[in-house]
Amino acid sequence: MVQGPGAHRQPPRHRVRGELGGRGRLLPPGSGSRLPHDPPGVSTISNNARNAQITSWSPLLGTYTPGDGTTVGTFESGRTEWFDILTNHLGLEYQGGRNGFVLFTDLRADADYLYNPQSQVFISLDTPRTVRAKAQYAAERQLGGLFIDAADADNGLLSNAAREGLGAKETDQVIDMAPYYFTGETTAP
Repeated sequence: MVQGPGAHRQPPRHRVRGELGGRGRLLPPGSGSRLPHDPPGVSTISNNARNAQITSWSPLLGTYTPGDGTTVGTFESGRTEWFDILTNHLGLEYQGGRNGFVLFTDLRADADYLYNPQSQVFISLDTPRTVRAKAQYAAERQLGGLFIDAADADNGLLSNAAREGLGAKETDQVIDMAPYYFTGETTAP
Protein backbone atom coordinates (compact mmCIF):
# COMPACT_ATOMS: atom_id res chain seq x y z
CA MET A 1 0.00 0.00 0.00
CA VAL A 2 1.34 3.41 -0.96
CA GLN A 3 0.53 5.53 2.06
CA GLY A 4 -0.49 9.13 2.34
CA PRO A 5 -1.19 11.29 5.39
CA GLY A 6 -3.27 9.50 8.02
CA ALA A 7 -2.98 6.10 6.34
CA HIS A 8 -5.14 3.77 8.36
CA ARG A 9 -7.57 2.08 6.01
CA GLN A 10 -7.48 0.20 2.78
CA PRO A 11 -10.33 0.55 0.26
CA PRO A 12 -12.07 -2.63 -0.96
CA ARG A 13 -11.55 -3.87 -4.53
CA HIS A 14 -14.27 -4.82 -7.02
CA ARG A 15 -13.70 -7.46 -9.68
CA VAL A 16 -16.83 -7.97 -11.71
CA ARG A 17 -17.43 -9.09 -15.29
CA GLY A 18 -20.06 -8.54 -17.97
CA GLU A 19 -20.63 -5.17 -19.64
CA LEU A 20 -17.92 -2.60 -20.28
CA GLY A 21 -18.30 0.25 -17.82
CA GLY A 22 -16.71 3.24 -16.15
CA ARG A 23 -13.12 3.16 -14.86
CA GLY A 24 -12.40 0.55 -17.54
CA ARG A 25 -14.08 -2.16 -15.47
CA LEU A 26 -16.11 -5.08 -16.72
CA LEU A 27 -19.53 -4.96 -15.07
CA PRO A 28 -22.24 -7.60 -14.60
CA PRO A 29 -24.77 -7.77 -17.45
CA GLY A 30 -27.54 -5.19 -17.00
CA SER A 31 -25.74 -3.21 -14.29
CA GLY A 32 -25.10 -0.15 -16.43
CA SER A 33 -21.87 1.79 -16.25
CA ARG A 34 -21.90 2.99 -12.64
CA LEU A 35 -20.89 1.46 -9.36
CA PRO A 36 -22.18 2.96 -6.11
CA HIS A 37 -18.63 3.04 -4.72
CA ASP A 38 -15.49 3.12 -6.82
CA PRO A 39 -12.50 2.93 -4.46
CA PRO A 40 -9.04 4.09 -5.46
CA GLY A 41 -6.95 1.05 -6.24
CA VAL A 42 -4.24 0.24 -8.74
CA SER A 43 -3.92 -3.06 -10.52
CA THR A 44 -0.88 -4.37 -12.34
CA ILE A 45 -3.05 -7.16 -13.74
CA SER A 46 -5.65 -6.41 -16.41
CA ASN A 47 -8.98 -8.04 -17.16
CA ASN A 48 -9.51 -8.79 -20.82
CA ALA A 49 -12.61 -9.47 -22.90
CA ARG A 50 -12.78 -10.90 -26.38
CA ASN A 51 -15.54 -10.37 -28.92
CA ALA A 52 -16.01 -6.90 -27.42
CA GLN A 53 -18.40 -4.58 -29.24
CA ILE A 54 -17.69 -0.96 -28.29
CA THR A 55 -20.74 1.25 -28.90
CA SER A 56 -19.37 4.42 -27.27
CA TRP A 57 -15.71 5.26 -26.76
CA SER A 58 -16.23 7.97 -24.14
CA PRO A 59 -18.21 7.29 -22.09
CA LEU A 60 -17.24 3.67 -22.59
CA LEU A 61 -20.22 1.48 -23.43
CA GLY A 62 -20.42 -1.92 -25.02
CA THR A 63 -20.84 -5.63 -24.52
CA TYR A 64 -18.77 -8.74 -24.97
CA THR A 65 -19.38 -12.43 -25.49
CA PRO A 66 -17.09 -14.69 -23.46
CA GLY A 67 -17.45 -17.63 -25.87
CA ASP A 68 -15.25 -20.71 -25.76
CA GLY A 69 -11.51 -20.81 -26.09
CA THR A 70 -8.80 -18.43 -25.03
CA THR A 71 -7.88 -14.80 -25.49
CA VAL A 72 -4.77 -12.76 -24.76
CA GLY A 73 -3.23 -13.24 -21.35
CA THR A 74 0.14 -13.64 -19.67
CA PHE A 75 -0.15 -16.77 -17.56
CA GLU A 76 -3.85 -17.41 -18.10
CA SER A 77 -6.42 -16.43 -20.68
CA GLY A 78 -8.01 -13.05 -20.02
CA ARG A 79 -5.50 -11.70 -17.48
CA THR A 80 -2.46 -9.77 -18.63
CA GLU A 81 0.44 -8.71 -16.41
CA TRP A 82 1.88 -5.15 -16.54
CA PHE A 83 5.19 -6.19 -18.14
CA ASP A 84 3.27 -8.02 -20.88
CA ILE A 85 1.06 -4.97 -21.48
CA LEU A 86 4.17 -2.79 -21.92
CA THR A 87 5.85 -5.33 -24.21
CA ASN A 88 2.90 -6.30 -26.41
CA HIS A 89 -0.02 -3.90 -26.07
CA LEU A 90 0.96 -0.39 -24.88
CA GLY A 91 3.83 1.81 -26.06
CA LEU A 92 4.22 4.47 -23.38
CA GLU A 93 7.32 5.83 -25.09
CA TYR A 94 5.29 6.91 -28.13
CA GLN A 95 1.95 7.37 -26.36
CA GLY A 96 -0.03 4.71 -28.19
CA GLY A 97 -0.85 1.07 -28.60
CA ARG A 98 1.15 -1.83 -30.00
CA ASN A 99 0.24 -4.76 -32.24
CA GLY A 100 -3.08 -3.30 -33.39
CA PHE A 101 -4.20 -2.10 -29.94
CA VAL A 102 -5.35 1.50 -29.50
CA LEU A 103 -5.27 3.27 -26.13
CA PHE A 104 -8.61 4.92 -25.38
CA THR A 105 -9.63 7.23 -22.55
CA ASP A 106 -13.16 7.37 -21.18
CA LEU A 107 -13.20 11.05 -20.17
CA ARG A 108 -16.35 10.69 -18.07
CA ALA A 109 -14.89 7.91 -15.92
CA ASP A 110 -11.29 9.17 -16.27
CA ALA A 111 -10.29 5.61 -17.21
CA ASP A 112 -7.92 4.20 -19.83
CA TYR A 113 -8.37 0.96 -21.75
CA LEU A 114 -6.90 -0.82 -24.75
CA TYR A 115 -8.94 -2.09 -27.68
CA ASN A 116 -7.93 -3.93 -30.83
CA PRO A 117 -10.56 -3.28 -33.54
CA GLN A 118 -9.41 -6.24 -35.66
CA SER A 119 -9.40 -8.92 -32.95
CA GLN A 120 -12.09 -7.16 -30.86
CA VAL A 121 -10.02 -7.69 -27.70
CA PHE A 122 -10.66 -5.24 -24.85
CA ILE A 123 -8.09 -4.82 -22.06
CA SER A 124 -8.86 -2.85 -18.92
CA LEU A 125 -5.77 -1.39 -17.30
CA ASP A 126 -4.26 1.28 -15.13
CA THR A 127 -1.76 3.62 -16.77
CA PRO A 128 0.57 6.08 -15.04
CA ARG A 129 -2.00 8.80 -15.80
CA THR A 130 -4.91 6.95 -14.17
CA VAL A 131 -2.80 5.90 -11.19
CA ARG A 132 -1.75 9.49 -10.55
CA ALA A 133 -5.40 10.59 -10.82
CA LYS A 134 -6.49 7.90 -8.33
CA ALA A 135 -3.75 8.95 -5.92
CA GLN A 136 -4.79 12.60 -6.23
CA TYR A 137 -8.39 11.54 -5.54
CA ALA A 138 -7.27 9.66 -2.41
CA ALA A 139 -5.13 12.56 -1.19
CA GLU A 140 -7.84 15.19 -1.81
CA ARG A 141 -10.36 13.14 0.17
CA GLN A 142 -7.82 12.19 2.86
CA LEU A 143 -8.52 8.50 2.30
CA GLY A 144 -5.17 7.55 3.80
CA GLY A 145 -3.54 5.81 0.87
CA LEU A 146 -3.84 3.82 -2.29
CA PHE A 147 -3.94 0.03 -2.63
CA ILE A 148 -1.63 -1.48 -5.24
CA ASP A 149 -2.47 -5.01 -6.36
CA ALA A 150 0.67 -7.07 -7.15
CA ALA A 151 3.16 -4.22 -6.70
CA ASP A 152 5.98 -6.66 -7.42
CA ALA A 153 4.84 -6.69 -11.06
CA ASP A 154 5.34 -2.92 -11.37
CA ASN A 155 8.50 -1.68 -13.08
CA GLY A 156 8.30 1.52 -11.03
CA LEU A 157 6.14 3.63 -13.34
CA LEU A 158 2.89 2.98 -11.49
CA SER A 159 4.50 3.40 -8.05
CA ASN A 160 6.10 6.68 -9.15
CA ALA A 161 2.75 7.90 -10.47
CA ALA A 162 1.08 6.97 -7.16
CA ARG A 163 3.73 8.79 -5.14
CA GLU A 164 3.43 11.91 -7.31
CA GLY A 165 -0.36 11.81 -7.05
CA LEU A 166 -0.17 11.55 -3.26
CA GLY A 167 2.04 14.65 -3.24
CA ALA A 168 5.46 13.13 -2.55
CA LYS A 169 8.34 15.34 -3.61
CA GLU A 170 11.18 13.78 -5.57
CA THR A 171 14.67 13.97 -4.18
CA ASP A 172 16.66 12.78 -7.20
CA GLN A 173 14.92 12.61 -10.57
CA VAL A 174 15.70 9.32 -12.28
CA ILE A 175 12.84 9.44 -14.76
CA ASP A 176 10.64 12.28 -15.96
CA MET A 177 7.08 11.03 -15.51
CA ALA A 178 5.41 13.93 -17.39
CA PRO A 179 5.44 12.20 -20.82
CA TYR A 180 3.56 9.22 -19.34
CA TYR A 181 0.57 11.30 -18.23
CA PHE A 182 -1.31 11.38 -21.53
CA THR A 183 -4.86 10.57 -22.58
CA GLY A 184 -5.75 8.09 -25.28
CA GLU A 185 -8.23 8.38 -28.14
CA THR A 186 -11.80 9.37 -27.25
CA THR A 187 -13.52 8.53 -30.54
CA ALA A 188 -13.56 5.54 -32.87
CA PRO A 189 -10.28 4.96 -34.77
